[in-house]
Amino acid sequence: MASSPVQSLRAELVRIAGSTRATVGIAVKTLRNLALPDPFNVPRVDLELVVPEDSAREPFERRFPMASTFKIPLALSVLQMVDAGRFSLEQKFVLDAFDVRPGTGVLTAGLLAQLKDVPRDLIRTECSLYELLEKALNDSDNTATDVLLDRVGGPSVVFEHMKKLGLDEIRVARSCLEHLRDRCGIRCRIPTRRLPESEMDMVDFVALLEGRMEIQPLAVCCQPDREFDADLRDTTTPEAMAGLLEKIWNREAGISDDSTQVLLEIMGHCRTGAKRILGRMPRYGAGPPRVQHKTGSLGGRANDVGIVCLPSGHAFAICCYTRGLADFVAQSTTGDLYEDRERLIADVARACYDFHLFACS
Repeated sequence: MASSPVQSLRAELVRIAGSTRATVGIAVKTLRNLALPDPFNVPRVDLELVVPEDSAREPFERRFPMASTFKIPLALSVLQMVDAGRFSLEQKFVLDAFDVRPGTGVLTAGLLAQLKDVPRDLIRTECSLYELLEKALNDSDNTATDVLLDRVGGPSVVFEHMKKLGLDEIRVARSCLEHLRDRCGIRCRIPTRRLPESEMDMVDFVALLEGRMEIQPLAVCCQPDREFDADLRDTTTPEAMAGLLEKIWNREAGISDDSTQVLLEIMGHCRTGAKRILGRMPRYGAGPPRVQHKTGSLGGRANDVGIVCLPSGHAFAICCYTRGLADFVAQSTTGDLYEDRERLIADVARACYDFHLFACS
């Protein structure tokens, strides 16, 4: 018996995911067309798979570290408070040395650059709430993210929002700083604003983490990586994250239409992950697809989740997560893993794009 188009897509995704040594989680959902009538008899996709399949015998094994994809749930909580009048997008916030976080964000770089001219306790910068959201989502700026997380009341507030949406599989539990400390296997206490002079301050703590985060041989963090992947905090199933994207698309995520437009507009200009979902998308013909997405990268774990809008007006949600580092040779670096896994994500996204392109034509 001939397989259905959706079964053929699933088989192709399994084949692609099996080409890497990672454990791969994929979810794909065809979204409701908000602009055009639904075409007659179009195959709809709503699938989740984990490859290799024997790595997901138990429910907890279908979970993946979110890394920075958790910033989408955070943005929803921020925008929900904007809708409630607790914040405005134009509201200004002052950041100082205590707000510095590891990573490639422009806010961290800007704050640390001031150290050439002023003492640590005098460095300052000012950002609007919109600028913090934009930097957290588009640059994956950890400094902006933790400022927002602190302002909304912490990870538990974001998790409560997810539970109210029926998405308690999206377990937001830690700040960016706590994420990175735990992944690097750093046991010392995170600095506080009031601390004895004998303890390191935030700038020194960030420098300690920066030295262990990326590029170096994975063997350096082998045990912390195993512990991190076994920790169910700050994990999700690909299906749950795809469900969240579907709720955002359908205007069912607990925020106003205006705030939904703000979120999708920001996600449409993501400056990270050019080789992931975007990596093999066409750039010709009727125009490239519009991709609204958020990446996640942490110690070789490469993730990308987003909404792909075809020129026809049809769209689908796609979530790709990866985990598993132990079977790489001792001298493999996070850079090696990202290259391998970004190719995989690009191939998965293109297969899903081609399916929807032809199924909806």
